[in-house]
Amino acid sequence: MLFASSTLTDTKNVSPQLVAGRLSKTQLAILETLVESEEFNNILENMDTEEASWINLLDHTQAEDNIPEPWRNGDDVSVTNKYARHLKKLIVLKLLRPDRFVNGVKQFLAIVLGDEITSVGQVNLNEFVNEAAPKNPLLLVSAVGFDASYKVDQIAKQANKKYTSIAIGSPEAFA
Repeated sequence: MLFASSTLTDTKNVSPQLVAGRLSKTQLAILETLVESEEFNNILENMDTEEASWINLLDHTQAEDNIPEPWRNGDDVSVTNKYARHLKKLIVLKLLRPDRFVNGVKQFLAIVLGDEITSVGQVNLNEFVNEAAPKNPLLLVSAVGFDASYKVDQIAKQANKKYTSIAIGSPEAFA
């Protein structure tokens, strides 16, 4: 879990008027916990002095591209390590704009693993199955609520091939 609890509401050192009073009690409480670490120790001061930048983060449609970085000075590791810098941005994004967190993670993965990791094209399942050796198992992973097994059934029927289907992680697997 990225933050200790989403039900925190006690704030002693963080003003409710921070960022024009636009943060929830839970956000303020998590922020208070966050500033206890030296990696984020100057974020409160920056939110106060650069309030317009932080309001822009809250309002922007692509918040993941508009995260202020008050830690980009001094001897902080994120000054020289782009991965540490982007990880910090992800933490701020998770706190202040959780609706844009997935987009931020995609950006982070593209930075760490390369752009091709987030731009996987559509797989031609017929071609894929025909290239696979008969004794090699195939594992198909799909989004929740989407069952592609009917496509596998069609391909097997067209190719006149026998196969065994096993459902892993679905109710059918436990039947």
